Amino acid sequence: MSRRKYPQNNWRAGMQFGVQYTLLLLSFVVIASGFESAGIWLALALVTGSATVAAMYAAAHETLHRTAFRSQRFNRVVYFLATMTILYIPTGHRHFHLAHHRFTRDPYKDPEIAFGGEPTGSMFTYALWLSGLSLLGFKVCTLFRAAFGRSQANWESFFYYVPVGDRGHVRREACAILAIHGSLLAAAVLWAPSLLGIFAAQIGGHALISWVTAGDHNGLESTGGHRDTRTIKASALTNFIFWNMPYHAEHHAYPGIPFYHLPRAHRDGLLSAPHVAASYPSFHADVVEHIKGGAPYAQSS
Repeated sequence: MSRRKYPQNNWRAGMQFGVQYTLLLLSFVVIASGFESAGIWLALALVTGSATVAAMYAAAHETLHRTAFRSQRFNRVVYFLATMTILYIPTGHRHFHLAHHRFTRDPYKDPEIAFGGEPTGSMFTYALWLSGLSLLGFKVCTLFRAAFGRSQANWESFFYYVPVGDRGHVRREACAILAIHGSLLAAAVLWAPSLLGIFAAQIGGHALISWVTAGDHNGLESTGGHRDTRTIKASALTNFIFWNMPYHAEHHAYPGIPFYHLPRAHRDGLLSAPHVAASYPSFHADVVEHIKGGAPYAQSS
């Protein structure tokens, strides 16, 4: 894979993040100023807030790999802003995700699998995941365990992917995130109920994140290469919100390709016979059919 063919571009990534982060802040301002009143602007702000919360997940994903911007300083700043917004511990999530890339679908070493990433045969569990509530619950649990879990067993079992030297960073970052979001929640409950709308947008955003990420690996075996990852044909809007993350097989095979070149990489045919789903609705419908048939979803090679 040639870096000259897929070069990094500060301007392209900066425009993507600048537009989405500005929309995120504007939507939060509108929500906070009028959650108790009805109106089209409030509804639009809730939808925009949910979409841009989801976009922060994609921004964090791309800058974690440090490929979105040519400038590594820009990658670090955007990664920090995005992760803090969506309740990810910056240092902890970096180690979590890189372990997922190194050991994709390995039930013992991939933390996504170790913490419940196996295909489910329960309609209730699948619906709960798609609601975004299980993802939010996992994040909150992670934050509290990182901030207040002092035992060696806590770090060696729950945070086994974090090197010993980075545990202090993870603890401090978790405390900072809890302080920021906890203060916002306290202010909403005690003084300004309209701020609760921001948490509604967080739930909506995490539902969108769950809807998209469920298709990344669900039902695929750990076979190495790109065969344990799926690309899904998505709309232009979905690809914009999620920084082309639906081209996930290409990303896993070539994580050094910036997100804005992934559609080109797909057209170039860099991968031999990748798993491709026609759309997100068709993928989820297929999963539901399997669950109704009494078995977890499993796609044949």
